[in-house]
Amino acid sequence: MRRDDPKITVYYEWLDPLLKKIPLSETVKDYLDSISRMPRQELAVFAAHCCDAEICNGGLLQLFYNPTGIVVPEAYDGYMAVGKPELAAIVQRAANLLGEPYPRGWEERQEALLESSGKSLLEVEQIAEDAEHPYLGFQKVVEEMDFDKLSNEYYQNAIRWFFDEAGAALISQIRTQH
Repeated sequence: MRRDDPKITVYYEWLDPLLKKIPLSETVKDYLDSISRMPRQELAVFAAHCCDAEICNGGLLQLFYNPTGIVVPEAYDGYMAVGKPELAAIVQRAANLLGEPYPRGWEERQEALLESSGKSLLEVEQIAEDAEHPYLGFQKVVEEMDFDKLSNEYYQNAIRWFFDEAGAALISQIRTQH
């Protein structure tokens, strides 16, 4: 299914303005303020869509490394709402590796990832110095945290275009109820 398919046009008409309006790369306060009046079920689907897009683009580590990771706490309910509890469980297991409570802020997530890696500050600095790119160094630091394994499990349970189809159906249903 493609984005220009008439069956999912309503979904992207709903999603696109949210992607522009909700500040995923700003402060946690800005993000929370922007979602404060959003209906819970719509927020959950939005968050799960954002997680799915990030994971399918580069894996769970990319989700946590990038600003999009701010939406993870809301995503669980979104996965459940679109009938993908196995994906909700995988994302939750990966998020749990960062500790409790989940670190929403980008810097806090980076710190949590580094602390959870079990590597000493000296090891982290050496890996970072040897890396050709900051992300590659970061990836090396956290490689023992099983993000690749969890990402592969996610891919095995995800269905291409699933969010387009399930999201379109759910948002249409929500909109007709209001």
